Amino acid sequence: MDGTEATLGERVEYARGRHRSDQKRLCAQAHSVGEERPLEKVGKRRKRVVPKEEPIGDRALPFAGRGVSSNNRVGGRKSIDPRFEEHCGNFNQGLHDKAYGFVDELKEKEKTALVEEVAKQKNPAVRRIVEKQLQTLNAAMERSQTQRARREIRNRVRGEEREKVKRGKTPFFTSERELNRMELEAKYDQLKSQGKVKKYIEKRRKKQAHKVGFLKHFTI
Repeated sequence: MDGTEATLGERVEYARGRHRSDQKRLCAQAHSVGEERPLEKVGKRRKRVVPKEEPIGDRALPFAGRGVSSNNRVGGRKSIDPRFEEHCGNFNQGLHDKAYGFVDELKEKEKTALVEEVAKQKNPAVRRIVEKQLQTLNAAMERSQTQRARREIRNRVRGEEREKVKRGKTPFFTSERELNRMELEAKYDQLKSQGKVKKYIEKRRKKQAHKVGFLKHFTI
C-alpha cells in the first residue's frame, strides 16, 4: 500500500489486517502436530502472542518451578498417598491391621536391638541417646497397644448389641462413660497380670502432681 495515497482509515485497517494474519500464523505454529514452538514476537514493540485455544501451562508463569505452581499456590502441588487420605475412600482398621501387622514385629526387633545396645554401650553420651530412643519406642508401642485394646472393647460391645437387637431387644447405644469404665477395667486386668499395678499408680500420681503444680502458676 502506498502511504502517500492511503487515508488514515485505510492505514488503520491495513494494520489490523496484518496483525490478524500474524495471530493466525502463530496459532498455526502453536497447534502444529508433534512440534512445540516457543512463543515468538512479531515485532520489536509488540507483545508476545498466545492463542486463546492453547491452555496456559507452567511456562506462562514467571515463577514456575520456584515454589509457585500452575494453580498459584505457594509450595507447589503437594503429593499425597491415597492409602492414608480420608477423602480417598473409607478407612478399614481391620484390613489395615492385617496388611501392616509386620510393623509390630519390626518394632519388637528394634526394641530388642536397642536393649542390647544399651547393655553393651560404654560411652555415656551414646548410651543416653540410645536410652532415649528406647523410651520413645516403648511409649509408641504402649500407645498402639492401648488403642488396639480400646478398639477391641468397642467392637465387642457393638457386636453384642447387634446380636441382642437381632433377638428382639430394643436398640441401645452404650455411653462413652461406660466404654471408658470397661477400658479401665481391661487396663487394670492387664497391669495386674504383669505385676505393674503399683508402678502404674505411682506414675499416674506423679503425673497428676506435676500437672497440679504446673497449673498453680496460672491461678488468678
